[in-house]
Amino acid sequence: MIIEFRSLDLESFSRIWDSGHNDNYQDSWPQKLEKTPTLEWQPVYDRWQIVMQEILHNNMPIGYIGLSPKSDKTAHLGYGIYNEFRGKGLCRKACSLYLEKQIPLLSKEIKYLMGTTLPENKRSQKVLKRLGLDFYKKVVESHNNQNINYLQ
Repeated sequence: MIIEFRSLDLESFSRIWDSGHNDNYQDSWPQKLEKTPTLEWQPVYDRWQIVMQEILHNNMPIGYIGLSPKSDKTAHLGYGIYNEFRGKGLCRKACSLYLEKQIPLLSKEIKYLMGTTLPENKRSQKVLKRLGLDFYKKVVESHNNQNINYLQ
């Protein structure tokens, strides 16, 4: 199994945007990129280009992943696997490989790795636990979303 990572470009960003991704955060998108005003998607693209990469399995795009340092001495792990590739162990493998490469590059000020998932997303919770993260707390966001944080 060959898993690689590629920098985000507009084509890969479009693939992610159009994948039906919905994590109930404010930046989840209800429509295809081509039907979304540039003013809505451009700030997301600019931010994601810095921290996200596309996941390739045998040279085929299967999802995305990123590690974003925060001011509270944490780095937030974000990822998503396209529907047709879920349930095959690819997410855990990709996350493991990605973290193996990225953690040594983080600032020494980063003390914790955090992953966030929705309470009903059992697959993502399982991935985070298999990565060695432990349940930290349940959070209710200001826009009425409930999330579960895992911390290492």
